[in-house]
Amino acid sequence: MFGKSRARGFTVVELFVVIGVIAVLAGLLIPAAQSTREAARRALCLNNLKQLALATQNYHDALGSYPIGQEPSHDPRPLYTNFGCPGDLVDKSAFVSILAFLEQASLYNAINSRVSIYGPENTSIHGVVIGTLVCPSDSLGATPRPVYPKPPFGFALGNTRASCAGYVGSFGSLPVFTLPTAINDCKIDPRALDQANGVITGVSPIDARAITDGLSGTVMFAERSMTRLHVWNDQYYGGYGEWWSGMLGDTLFTASTPPNAIVVFDAPLVDAASSMHPNGLNVACCDGSARFVKNSINSWTLDPKTYLPVGAVSNPSGWFAAVPLAGVWQALATRNGGEVVASDSF
Repeated sequence: MFGKSRARGFTVVELFVVIGVIAVLAGLLIPAAQSTREAARRALCLNNLKQLALATQNYHDALGSYPIGQEPSHDPRPLYTNFGCPGDLVDKSAFVSILAFLEQASLYNAINSRVSIYGPENTSIHGVVIGTLVCPSDSLGATPRPVYPKPPFGFALGNTRASCAGYVGSFGSLPVFTLPTAINDCKIDPRALDQANGVITGVSPIDARAITDGLSGTVMFAERSMTRLHVWNDQYYGGYGEWWSGMLGDTLFTASTPPNAIVVFDAPLVDAASSMHPNGLNVACCDGSARFVKNSINSWTLDPKTYLPVGAVSNPSGWFAAVPLAGVWQALATRNGGEVVASDSF
Protein backbone atom coordinates (compact mmCIF):
# COMPACT_ATOMS: atom_id res chain seq x y z
CA MET A 1 0.00 0.00 0.00
CA PHE A 2 1.09 3.49 -0.74
CA GLY A 3 1.07 6.02 2.10
CA LYS A 4 -0.56 9.41 1.73
CA SER A 5 1.77 12.04 0.31
CA ARG A 6 2.48 14.90 2.63
CA ALA A 7 1.68 18.46 1.37
CA ARG A 8 4.85 20.38 0.75
CA GLY A 9 5.01 24.03 1.95
CA PHE A 10 7.25 26.93 0.95
CA THR A 11 10.76 26.92 2.25
CA VAL A 12 12.09 30.13 3.78
CA VAL A 13 14.15 30.81 0.67
CA GLU A 14 11.17 30.34 -1.62
CA LEU A 15 9.05 32.61 0.58
CA PHE A 16 11.62 35.39 0.32
CA VAL A 17 11.75 34.91 -3.46
CA VAL A 18 7.96 35.27 -3.70
CA ILE A 19 8.01 38.37 -1.48
CA GLY A 20 10.79 39.81 -3.62
CA VAL A 21 8.83 39.21 -6.83
CA ILE A 22 5.75 40.87 -5.30
CA ALA A 23 7.84 43.87 -4.21
CA VAL A 24 9.31 44.24 -7.71
CA LEU A 25 5.86 44.06 -9.29
CA ALA A 26 4.52 46.61 -6.81
CA GLY A 27 7.46 48.87 -7.55
CA LEU A 28 6.58 48.71 -11.23
CA LEU A 29 2.82 49.05 -10.85
CA ILE A 30 2.61 51.88 -8.29
CA PRO A 31 4.45 54.47 -10.43
CA ALA A 32 2.37 53.38 -13.42
CA ALA A 33 -0.83 53.86 -11.40
CA GLN A 34 0.36 57.25 -10.17
CA SER A 35 1.24 58.26 -13.72
CA THR A 36 -2.22 57.21 -14.90
CA ARG A 37 -3.91 59.22 -12.16
CA GLU A 38 -1.81 62.28 -12.97
CA ALA A 39 -2.65 61.93 -16.67
CA ALA A 40 -6.34 61.89 -15.73
CA ARG A 41 -5.92 64.96 -13.51
CA ARG A 42 -4.06 66.78 -16.26
CA ALA A 43 -6.86 65.98 -18.71
CA LEU A 44 -9.43 67.38 -16.25
CA CYS A 45 -7.27 70.47 -15.84
CA LEU A 46 -7.18 70.95 -19.61
CA ASN A 47 -10.97 70.66 -19.68
CA ASN A 48 -11.28 73.34 -16.99
CA LEU A 49 -9.16 75.69 -19.08
CA LYS A 50 -11.26 74.97 -22.17
CA GLN A 51 -14.40 75.81 -20.18
CA LEU A 52 -12.86 79.10 -19.04
CA ALA A 53 -11.86 79.99 -22.59
CA LEU A 54 -15.33 79.10 -23.90
CA ALA A 55 -17.03 81.18 -21.19
CA THR A 56 -14.79 84.13 -22.03
CA GLN A 57 -15.55 83.75 -25.74
CA ASN A 58 -19.27 83.75 -24.95
CA TYR A 59 -18.79 86.87 -22.84
CA HIS A 60 -17.03 88.48 -25.81
CA ASP A 61 -19.86 87.51 -28.16
CA ALA A 62 -22.44 88.96 -25.76
CA LEU A 63 -20.68 92.20 -24.79
CA GLY A 64 -18.27 92.85 -27.64
CA SER A 65 -15.01 92.61 -25.68
CA TYR A 66 -13.05 90.38 -23.35
CA PRO A 67 -13.53 90.99 -19.61
CA ILE A 68 -11.32 93.51 -17.82
CA GLY A 69 -8.65 91.90 -15.69
CA GLN A 70 -8.41 94.76 -13.20
CA GLU A 71 -11.79 96.41 -12.81
CA PRO A 72 -11.26 99.60 -10.74
CA SER A 73 -13.19 100.10 -7.51
CA HIS A 74 -16.17 102.43 -7.49
CA ASP A 75 -16.83 102.07 -3.77
CA PRO A 76 -18.01 105.50 -2.54
CA ARG A 77 -16.41 105.03 0.85
CA PRO A 78 -12.92 106.37 1.54
CA LEU A 79 -10.50 103.47 1.22
CA TYR A 80 -6.89 103.22 2.20
CA THR A 81 -4.67 104.08 -0.77
CA ASN A 82 -1.05 104.98 -1.37
CA PHE A 83 -1.73 106.87 -4.58
CA GLY A 84 -4.58 109.29 -3.92
CA CYS A 85 -6.21 109.23 -7.37
CA PRO A 86 -9.78 108.35 -8.33
CA GLY A 87 -9.99 104.84 -9.75
CA ASP A 88 -6.57 103.79 -8.45
CA LEU A 89 -7.83 100.71 -6.60
CA VAL A 90 -8.12 97.29 -8.23
CA ASP A 91 -11.41 95.58 -7.56
CA LYS A 92 -13.19 92.69 -9.30
CA SER A 93 -11.47 90.01 -11.38
CA ALA A 94 -12.35 88.81 -14.86
CA PHE A 95 -13.74 85.64 -13.27
CA VAL A 96 -16.45 87.73 -11.60
CA SER A 97 -17.44 89.07 -15.01
CA ILE A 98 -17.82 85.63 -16.61
CA LEU A 99 -19.66 83.93 -13.73
CA ALA A 100 -22.95 83.84 -15.62
CA PHE A 101 -21.18 82.11 -18.53
CA LEU A 102 -19.82 79.48 -16.13
CA GLU A 103 -23.36 78.59 -14.99
CA GLN A 104 -22.82 80.64 -11.83
CA ALA A 105 -25.49 83.31 -12.39
CA SER A 106 -26.84 82.97 -8.84
CA LEU A 107 -23.37 83.63 -7.43
CA TYR A 108 -22.98 86.67 -9.66
CA ASN A 109 -26.36 87.99 -8.51
CA ALA A 110 -25.26 87.62 -4.87
CA ILE A 111 -22.46 90.18 -5.36
CA ASN A 112 -23.07 93.77 -4.30
CA SER A 113 -21.56 95.60 -7.28
CA ARG A 114 -22.12 99.05 -5.77
CA VAL A 115 -19.28 98.53 -3.31
CA SER A 116 -15.83 96.96 -3.40
CA ILE A 117 -15.57 93.21 -3.92
CA TYR A 118 -13.34 93.36 -0.83
CA GLY A 119 -16.06 95.01 1.23
CA PRO A 120 -17.76 93.29 4.16
CA GLU A 121 -20.98 93.23 2.13
CA ASN A 122 -19.41 90.67 -0.21
CA THR A 123 -17.84 88.28 2.29
CA SER A 124 -20.59 85.74 1.62
CA ILE A 125 -19.07 84.96 -1.79
CA HIS A 126 -15.41 85.04 -0.78
CA GLY A 127 -15.25 81.43 0.36
CA VAL A 128 -17.32 79.87 -2.42
CA VAL A 129 -15.33 77.20 -4.26
CA ILE A 130 -15.84 77.21 -8.04
CA GLY A 131 -14.87 73.80 -9.37
CA THR A 132 -13.89 75.09 -12.81
CA LEU A 133 -11.21 77.24 -11.17
CA VAL A 134 -9.53 74.34 -9.36
CA CYS A 135 -6.89 72.09 -10.90
CA PRO A 136 -7.31 68.49 -9.59
CA SER A 137 -3.54 68.22 -9.04
CA ASP A 138 -3.45 71.35 -6.86
CA SER A 139 -4.59 70.15 -3.44
CA LEU A 140 -4.76 73.61 -1.83
CA GLY A 141 -6.74 75.11 -4.68
CA ALA A 142 -10.06 73.96 -3.25
CA THR A 143 -9.24 74.78 0.38
CA PRO A 144 -10.60 78.15 1.59
CA ARG A 145 -8.11 79.99 3.80
CA PRO A 146 -8.17 83.19 5.85
CA VAL A 147 -8.50 86.48 3.98
CA TYR A 148 -5.46 88.65 4.50
CA PRO A 149 -6.18 92.29 3.59
CA LYS A 150 -3.47 93.45 1.19
CA PRO A 151 -2.51 96.97 0.20
CA PRO A 152 -4.10 99.05 -1.13
CA PHE A 153 -7.21 97.66 0.58
CA GLY A 154 -7.83 98.53 4.19
CA PHE A 155 -10.96 96.55 5.01
CA ALA A 156 -10.78 94.49 8.20
CA LEU A 157 -12.64 91.36 7.17
CA GLY A 158 -12.37 89.48 10.46
CA ASN A 159 -12.39 85.70 10.28
CA THR A 160 -13.80 85.37 6.77
CA ARG A 161 -12.25 82.81 4.44
CA ALA A 162 -11.33 83.02 0.77
CA SER A 163 -11.35 80.47 -2.01
CA CYS A 164 -8.66 80.68 -4.62
CA ALA A 165 -8.24 80.40 -8.36
CA GLY A 166 -5.90 77.79 -9.78
CA TYR A 167 -5.98 79.61 -13.11
CA VAL A 168 -4.95 83.14 -14.06
CA GLY A 169 -5.54 85.41 -17.04
CA SER A 170 -2.72 86.59 -19.27
CA PHE A 171 -1.94 90.20 -18.35
CA GLY A 172 0.96 90.22 -20.80
CA SER A 173 4.72 89.90 -20.74
CA LEU A 174 5.56 92.40 -17.98
CA PRO A 175 4.16 93.46 -14.56
CA VAL A 176 3.32 97.01 -15.62
CA PHE A 177 1.04 99.36 -13.66
CA THR A 178 -2.11 100.36 -15.53
CA LEU A 179 -3.94 102.42 -12.91
CA PRO A 180 -3.81 106.21 -12.42
CA THR A 181 -1.04 107.41 -10.11
CA ALA A 182 -0.05 110.76 -8.64
CA ILE A 183 3.33 110.62 -10.40
CA ASN A 184 1.41 110.69 -13.71
CA ASP A 185 -1.01 113.45 -12.62
CA CYS A 186 -3.65 110.79 -11.90
CA LYS A 187 -3.45 109.49 -15.45
CA ILE A 188 -2.27 106.19 -16.85
CA ASP A 189 1.02 106.26 -18.72
CA PRO A 190 0.26 105.16 -22.31
CA ARG A 191 3.54 103.23 -22.41
CA ALA A 192 2.29 101.08 -19.53
CA LEU A 193 -0.96 100.45 -21.39
CA ASP A 194 1.00 99.40 -24.46
CA GLN A 195 3.02 96.93 -22.40
CA ALA A 196 -0.13 95.43 -20.85
CA ASN A 197 -0.17 93.32 -23.98
CA GLY A 198 -2.10 90.25 -22.86
CA VAL A 199 -5.75 89.39 -23.38
CA ILE A 200 -7.10 89.81 -19.83
CA THR A 201 -5.48 93.18 -19.26
CA GLY A 202 -5.92 96.21 -17.02
CA VAL A 203 -8.67 98.79 -17.00
CA SER A 204 -9.12 98.88 -20.80
CA PRO A 205 -11.02 95.94 -22.33
CA ILE A 206 -9.97 94.64 -25.73
CA ASP A 207 -11.78 92.71 -28.43
CA ALA A 208 -10.73 89.91 -30.75
CA ARG A 209 -9.57 92.36 -33.44
CA ALA A 210 -6.75 93.45 -31.10
CA ILE A 211 -5.28 89.92 -31.12
CA THR A 212 -3.21 90.37 -34.24
CA ASP A 213 -0.89 87.46 -33.39
CA GLY A 214 -3.76 85.04 -34.01
CA LEU A 215 -6.20 83.39 -31.61
CA SER A 216 -4.50 79.99 -31.69
CA GLY A 217 -1.09 81.48 -30.86
CA THR A 218 -2.15 83.70 -27.95
CA VAL A 219 -2.59 82.44 -24.40
CA MET A 220 -5.71 83.57 -22.55
CA PHE A 221 -5.38 81.60 -19.29
CA ALA A 222 -2.65 79.57 -17.58
CA GLU A 223 -2.27 77.62 -14.37
CA ARG A 224 -1.02 79.14 -11.12
CA SER A 225 -0.58 76.59 -8.32
CA MET A 226 -1.79 77.62 -4.88
CA THR A 227 0.18 74.71 -3.41
CA ARG A 228 3.37 76.17 -4.86
CA LEU A 229 2.52 79.66 -3.63
CA HIS A 230 1.54 78.63 -0.12
CA VAL A 231 5.06 77.55 0.71
CA TRP A 232 5.24 81.19 1.79
CA ASN A 233 2.14 80.95 3.98
CA ASP A 234 2.27 84.29 5.72
CA GLN A 235 -0.02 87.29 5.66
CA TYR A 236 1.53 88.64 2.48
CA TYR A 237 2.51 85.99 -0.01
CA GLY A 238 0.14 83.40 1.46
CA GLY A 239 -2.70 85.87 1.01
CA TYR A 240 -2.66 85.86 -2.78
CA GLY A 241 -4.92 83.91 -5.10
CA GLU A 242 -8.50 85.02 -4.35
CA TRP A 243 -10.67 84.22 -7.37
CA TRP A 244 -12.71 87.41 -7.02
CA SER A 245 -9.79 89.86 -6.82
CA GLY A 246 -8.35 91.52 -9.92
CA MET A 247 -4.92 92.09 -8.42
CA LEU A 248 -1.88 90.90 -10.32
CA GLY A 249 -0.95 87.68 -8.54
CA ASP A 250 -4.54 86.90 -7.56
CA THR A 251 -6.10 86.18 -10.95
CA LEU A 252 -3.54 87.53 -13.42
CA PHE A 253 -0.07 86.39 -14.46
CA THR A 254 2.73 87.80 -16.57
CA ALA A 255 5.20 85.96 -18.76
CA SER A 256 8.12 87.92 -17.34
CA THR A 257 9.22 84.65 -15.71
CA PRO A 258 9.10 81.21 -17.40
CA PRO A 259 6.65 78.45 -16.38
CA ASN A 260 7.21 77.21 -12.82
CA ALA A 261 9.90 79.82 -12.11
CA ILE A 262 8.54 79.83 -8.56
CA VAL A 263 10.17 76.40 -8.17
CA VAL A 264 13.35 77.14 -10.11
CA PHE A 265 14.15 80.29 -8.13
CA ASP A 266 12.56 79.13 -4.86
CA ALA A 267 10.90 82.53 -4.59
CA PRO A 268 7.31 83.78 -4.06
CA LEU A 269 6.74 84.97 -7.62
CA VAL A 270 3.03 85.65 -7.21
CA ASP A 271 2.48 86.73 -10.82
CA ALA A 272 4.23 83.69 -12.34
CA ALA A 273 2.43 80.79 -14.01
CA SER A 274 2.96 77.48 -12.20
CA SER A 275 1.43 74.05 -11.68
CA MET A 276 1.75 70.76 -9.83
CA HIS A 277 2.04 68.81 -13.09
CA PRO A 278 5.49 67.36 -13.83
CA ASN A 279 7.67 69.31 -16.28
CA GLY A 280 5.26 72.07 -17.22
CA LEU A 281 1.75 73.51 -17.06
CA ASN A 282 -1.47 73.80 -19.02
CA VAL A 283 -2.68 76.89 -20.87
CA ALA A 284 -5.79 77.86 -22.83
CA CYS A 285 -5.55 79.90 -26.04
CA CYS A 286 -7.99 82.41 -27.46
CA ASP A 287 -9.35 79.95 -30.00
CA GLY A 288 -10.61 77.74 -27.15
CA SER A 289 -7.84 75.15 -27.43
CA ALA A 290 -5.88 73.99 -24.38
CA ARG A 291 -2.40 72.51 -24.39
CA PHE A 292 0.61 71.66 -22.26
CA VAL A 293 3.61 74.00 -22.13
CA LYS A 294 6.97 72.60 -21.01
CA ASN A 295 9.14 74.29 -18.40
CA SER A 296 11.94 74.26 -20.97
CA ILE A 297 10.11 76.63 -23.34
CA ASN A 298 12.33 79.40 -24.71
CA SER A 299 12.02 82.43 -22.43
CA TRP A 300 13.82 85.51 -21.17
CA THR A 301 16.99 85.15 -19.13
CA LEU A 302 16.21 86.53 -15.68
CA ASP A 303 18.24 88.60 -13.28
CA PRO A 304 18.25 86.43 -10.13
CA LYS A 305 18.13 89.54 -7.93
CA THR A 306 15.13 91.24 -9.51
CA TYR A 307 13.47 88.29 -11.31
CA LEU A 308 13.10 90.58 -14.32
CA PRO A 309 14.56 90.01 -17.78
CA VAL A 310 18.24 90.90 -17.97
CA GLY A 311 18.59 94.45 -19.23
CA ALA A 312 15.03 95.61 -18.54
CA VAL A 313 14.72 98.78 -16.45
CA SER A 314 11.64 99.62 -14.39
CA ASN A 315 10.35 103.17 -14.89
CA PRO A 316 8.63 104.94 -11.94
CA SER A 317 5.64 105.64 -14.20
CA GLY A 318 4.86 101.93 -14.29
CA TRP A 319 6.44 100.69 -17.53
CA PHE A 320 9.76 99.09 -18.56
CA ALA A 321 12.58 100.35 -20.77
CA ALA A 322 15.26 98.34 -22.60
CA VAL A 323 13.07 95.23 -22.78
CA PRO A 324 14.87 92.39 -24.61
CA LEU A 325 13.43 90.53 -27.58
CA ALA A 326 10.59 88.22 -26.61
CA GLY A 327 11.15 84.51 -26.13
CA VAL A 328 8.55 81.95 -27.20
CA TRP A 329 6.86 82.12 -23.79
CA GLN A 330 6.53 85.90 -24.00
CA ALA A 331 5.28 85.65 -27.59
CA LEU A 332 2.52 83.26 -26.49
CA ALA A 333 1.40 85.55 -23.67
CA THR A 334 1.13 88.66 -25.85
CA ARG A 335 -1.59 89.53 -28.33
CA ASN A 336 0.16 91.92 -30.73
CA GLY A 337 3.92 91.42 -30.79
CA GLY A 338 3.97 90.26 -34.40
CA GLU A 339 5.71 87.00 -33.48
CA VAL A 340 5.01 83.74 -35.28
CA VAL A 341 5.00 80.84 -32.82
CA ALA A 342 5.35 77.34 -34.28
CA SER A 343 3.22 74.69 -32.61
CA ASP A 344 6.26 72.49 -32.03
CA SER A 345 8.20 75.23 -30.19
CA PHE A 346 6.46 74.60 -26.89
